[in-house]
Amino acid sequence: VLPFETARSVCNLRRVTHDIKDSYYDMVREVDVNHGDGLAKYAGPGFWNDMDMLEVGNGAMTLDEELTHMAFWCLLKSPIILGNDLRNMSRQTLDLVSNAAALAINQDALGVQGALVAEYDSNITVAIAVLTNCSQQDGRNGSDPYQQWERVDADVHDGGGGMLLRNRVLGTCLCASGPNTTNFHGPTQPVTQPCNTTDPQQVWQYDSKLRQLSSPASGLCFAIGKTTIPMYQLGMAECRHASSPKLGPQQFDIDASTGHVRSLFKDYSEHPLCLSVDSVGDLQVWAGPLSSSTSDGSQSQQRWAVMLVNRAVYRPANVTVQFADLGLAAAVSVQVEDVWSGRSLGGHVASYTHSVAPHGSAFLTLTAAAGGHE
Repeated sequence: VLPFETARSVCNLRRVTHDIKDSYYDMVREVDVNHGDGLAKYAGPGFWNDMDMLEVGNGAMTLDEELTHMAFWCLLKSPIILGNDLRNMSRQTLDLVSNAAALAINQDALGVQGALVAEYDSNITVAIAVLTNCSQQDGRNGSDPYQQWERVDADVHDGGGGMLLRNRVLGTCLCASGPNTTNFHGPTQPVTQPCNTTDPQQVWQYDSKLRQLSSPASGLCFAIGKTTIPMYQLGMAECRHASSPKLGPQQFDIDASTGHVRSLFKDYSEHPLCLSVDSVGDLQVWAGPLSSSTSDGSQSQQRWAVMLVNRAVYRPANVTVQFADLGLAAAVSVQVEDVWSGRSLGGHVASYTHSVAPHGSAFLTLTAAAGGHE
């Protein structure tokens, strides 16, 4: 595979990473690798970082996730290549992929790839446990430090031996059951929360023969959920009681050296999945400059494309872009417009805040008078 430095001199685009799948987590991993590997410096007129085809319209993502997918591809100037069945495209999908304002950002003459300009947590102590593609030392699957877990000895309620699974980075522990509220997928949705050795929902036992992680409190085992939205959702299921050559959704390997809790389910053998946390750095601001010349070539205004992103899976959040992060002076009035609808969101000074749905985003253009930089 050609290095990016070489590829830029001999071709017009280069794939960023592996083949994309119809999954929110796989989609944002393409974005994370593009950003984390510092590939933006190679992108510009004549050469583009290709994050693979769009999965919009293929059925596994929600509308909010598909809008985020399209917005990321436009902002990061990835080639827009449809990956759905064109013969059976819904009106909703057609409207999304043909939105003129979004495509104008993707095709903007300046050709600057957008970048992550701010990232922060929503300060929620309870976070959803998810499976993401296992990180590898060669960097092919990006780097997810939140896949590192360690065992902490604990007693089972009946006096037997057990353990807590503590995230090495966050210090929180895996809990078999989250709060049974409408913000969660159900009463058996595993979460992470502050460690408590007296909480029976946080105590686990690992059967190294059957290779399954069970909760003595419920008698159920940790498993990949049946739902496909999100594709890698976790749940609790009936434990296996006999070994079988067929690896199922309840079977995991715990690797003390890497800290990985890795799924052994055969359906994901090609791209192994590891236990991680969904809402770390879950609120993000991405931005990139746009060309702003008037018809006579003068620079009468400054424009940016901005995404406000909520990567948490279970509740909406307010996400704020600070105009200082774009280099604007504090007193400058900035006009904000929604890309998808074309609706004006008014003039704002210093910052703009938008309520963003779980796994959703606000896709905006910001316009300020020329000369407003600090």
